[in-house]
Amino acid sequence: MSFNDVTLLINNVVDGLVKGFLDIPGYTTNSPNNVNPNTSFPFIVTPSKITYESGFSSKITSINTPTDIRTINNYTSFHKTIKPVNSKDGGFFLVWENKNGLPVMGVQSDLTFETVENYETTNTDVTYATMGGQKLYLLSHDSDGPKGKIDLSNTLYGIPQNRYIGNTETDIFSKTYPTVRGDKLIELLMKMFDYMIGHVHPISTLPPVSISLGNGTRTDEILSLLSEAQNTILNQNIRIN
Repeated sequence: MSFNDVTLLINNVVDGLVKGFLDIPGYTTNSPNNVNPNTSFPFIVTPSKITYESGFSSKITSINTPTDIRTINNYTSFHKTIKPVNSKDGGFFLVWENKNGLPVMGVQSDLTFETVENYETTNTDVTYATMGGQKLYLLSHDSDGPKGKIDLSNTLYGIPQNRYIGNTETDIFSKTYPTVRGDKLIELLMKMFDYMIGHVHPISTLPPVSISLGNGTRTDEILSLLSEAQNTILNQNIRIN
């Protein structure tokens, strides 16, 4: 990426945090409104420790090589260019709030106080992991399902978007399967089993009656569960291969 591309990308993210609306040309976000303006402030924009030490620290030491000069020039250029819209301060800054569409920077003018609740915790042998997103894929290199393997080699999991939404027989969506909500599947199986063990036939050569004897399970209940299975039993947005 060029210098202009990098600074534009960073500034778009900064402005998105200020406005509470991410709109970054050339990049897809699950939801432009995924920045909560009530919780995103304050935030600070700063170079990484390595960048700061290599760029800023070299200003106060002797310059020995052309590389030192390029490093200082690059650091200075980024420091001057990275800043919120309509702001003169850049490079390393603190944003307290959005006031009339503009960032309030520097020292906080009005003190705010927050009461922090104390919670009791209990040590147990359990861990939790949560992954969130509009669409989730759990992919295995070695799984060879009926639709074939999904090749993840040479991606380092930086998978291009068109591999997810290519609408072909080889894209990731087409080669994966929706996950199953186990409790909803058990509900359907129990209904089918209840009907099976209680069903009766008017005579041996005729189909069973629609209501089972004893437990009262009806065939229309089972058909209703089956008709809704694509959405109730299957989760189309969490997929496996």
